[in-house]
Amino acid sequence: MQRMDPKFSQRMTFSLEAGDARIVSKGEMLREGGRWEADLSQTFERL
Repeated sequence: MQRMDPKFSQRMTFSLEAGDARIVSKGEMLREGGRWEADLSQTFERL
């Protein structure tokens, strides 16, 4: 998933873990031509 804009871009990748019982997302952001840096990350786990 990504949002591309010259002033502020974001991208997020999702992966399945623990026998597909867990979704882990890792986000990155880019500000006005700089470098990609860590952004929001989340973990969702089936109970």
